[in-house]
Amino acid sequence: MKTSVSMLLALLCSGASSIVLHAATTPLNPEDGFIGEGNTNTFSPKSTTDAAGTTYSLTGEVLYIDPGKGGSITGTCFVETAGDLTFLGNGNTLKFLSVDAGANIAVAHVQGSKNLSFTDFLSLVITESPKSAVTTGKGSLVSLGAVQLQDINTLVLTSNASVEDGGVIKGNSCLIQGIKNSAIFGQNTSSKKGGAISTTQGLTIENNLGTLKFNENKAVTSGGALDLGAASTFTANHELIFSQNKTSGNAANGGAINCSGDLTFTDNTSLLLQENSTMQDGGALCSTGTISITGSDSINVIGNTSGQKGGAISAASLKILGGQGGALFSNNVVTHATPLGGAIFINTGGSLQLFTQGGDIVFEGNQVTTTAPNATTKRNVIHLESTAKWTGLAASQGNAIYFYDPITTNDTGASDNLRINEVSANQKLSGSIVFSGERLSTAEAIAENLTSRINQPVTLVEGSLVLKQGVTLITQGFSQEPESTLLLDLGTSL
Repeated sequence: MKTSVSMLLALLCSGASSIVLHAATTPLNPEDGFIGEGNTNTFSPKSTTDAAGTTYSLTGEVLYIDPGKGGSITGTCFVETAGDLTFLGNGNTLKFLSVDAGANIAVAHVQGSKNLSFTDFLSLVITESPKSAVTTGKGSLVSLGAVQLQDINTLVLTSNASVEDGGVIKGNSCLIQGIKNSAIFGQNTSSKKGGAISTTQGLTIENNLGTLKFNENKAVTSGGALDLGAASTFTANHELIFSQNKTSGNAANGGAINCSGDLTFTDNTSLLLQENSTMQDGGALCSTGTISITGSDSINVIGNTSGQKGGAISAASLKILGGQGGALFSNNVVTHATPLGGAIFINTGGSLQLFTQGGDIVFEGNQVTTTAPNATTKRNVIHLESTAKWTGLAASQGNAIYFYDPITTNDTGASDNLRINEVSANQKLSGSIVFSGERLSTAEAIAENLTSRINQPVTLVEGSLVLKQGVTLITQGFSQEPESTLLLDLGTSL
């Protein structure tokens, strides 16, 4: 008997290291939902504590519509205090409409540093959960770990609010992947950071076939739509739209996105940044690191505004590689006592690269407006601060980069030679770089609107540099190599 007990203990001890915790799976049936209207029952939130995590698996469409019946429910709809919290849609629909949880998070809360995940849904809809009228509400989805939204046909997150960071989502990180039809983040608000999403670390949005639209989201402190605490990426998505997002605080940055780190857009079909606004820097995008936009078929940056620097973009450094549809920066505006960078502002010591290999890049109608008492409006597209420098300016054969608005540079320039139309030592392009005053009205055709300054030595390596319609280009020195062409209209100067 002793031998048998000893053997049993030995087996238990030897197997202890291989014990695996499995998340408990609970069916979530249509009858588990709750529609407040006409319902005589009281809604009961679900709370679990399982280190192995909790998984809810949908068996059909599940709806939570006004579960507080015009008032607030007693807590968050779903809480997990120890492990991951996962919702498996199994191709079904899950909706949360008008959920008022008082001073709690409305829909789902993972209290530990674990993950909150929604996977495989026909539709996931969270609207007014909570709405802005709930003045103590703390957003919809919160986790101290990651918040993950994956393999969803249609995602609708609209009109949600928080007195904390993240009107809809607050997490250590966030992943949005595999959206098939569309995702809409609209009219969400935060009293602090990130009108729609706030992360202490990064955000990854990748491999989405559907359109992703962030529109009319608002935050006070920073990031009208997204506030990201570390490097973040948008990769291999179809269509990205950021429109009419805004921040309202006096020192707020990033009308659409504020990122504390590099912000990278790679191989997206199209990117639209339109009519976003902020009170300080970066009407659409603001980053303490490098903003990189490459591999997109089309890039349109239109009508964004800021209250100090960078009507559309403010960054330590910026790299743009235009694709087949080219890029347009139009009608972006900065308004301030000393406004800088009608469309683009590059910070002290930063760098700027503009390349196009399939379409034109056009800068037109961008402005800086000086506030009263000496209110003036001037054309300006790019401003480089002290010691910031150009590290690339190139267009492929048959394409051009058009500057219809001037470039300004701080008096302290850089000694690095800007080699126009040289991508690398082994790659040279033969397109055109054009500075022109032809899109100015008669009243606008003054020296300040016609003068661009690149405070570096410039070498034209290949292709052409074209000055048209009265413009002046000032550099620290200019030279050209045999395969290049310099074209100056009458009345222009270099």
